[in-house]
Amino acid sequence: MDEARKKRLDIKYGGLSGDPAKKPLMTNHPGRGTAMAAKGKPKDLKKTVARLLRYLSGQRFTLYIAVFFAVLNTLSTLAASYALRPIINRFIYFDPDQTTVPARLGALFGGLAFMAVIYAVSILSQWLQQRLMLNVSQKTLFKMRNELYGKLQRLPV
Repeated sequence: MDEARKKRLDIKYGGLSGDPAKKPLMTNHPGRGTAMAAKGKPKDLKKTVARLLRYLSGQRFTLYIAVFFAVLNTLSTLAASYALRPIINRFIYFDPDQTTVPARLGALFGGLAFMAVIYAVSILSQWLQQRLMLNVSQKTLFKMRNELYGKLQRLPV
């Protein structure tokens, strides 16, 4: 590289044209890299939240169903952990004079079947909640991209 070109590049890019490894990823110079710099909180939080909620406004029903499935998942997981106690108490801590082995095994299999149903409900509700939220996020991103594309189309060349 000739000296004149190197000097122009040094002036334009802050003297880092000689070694590309030393070039910063983001600079705070106006017009160069300021869009990539992290700014922290938005300037107007209420306005930003209102704008995000506007994008989600068409998805309210789906969001309510997703919240219902999230609550159902939490409740079923809690119910499964609480259902474990009576199963352990019936099977491990028993009085041989009051219960027989077939009665204990029947109670064990009944409790395990009940827990299997609870865990199946938990797994199904978690899967449905994740699918619904994926659908909501994809539709919301589609709206944002279409709005951005429309704005870019209206800008002058």
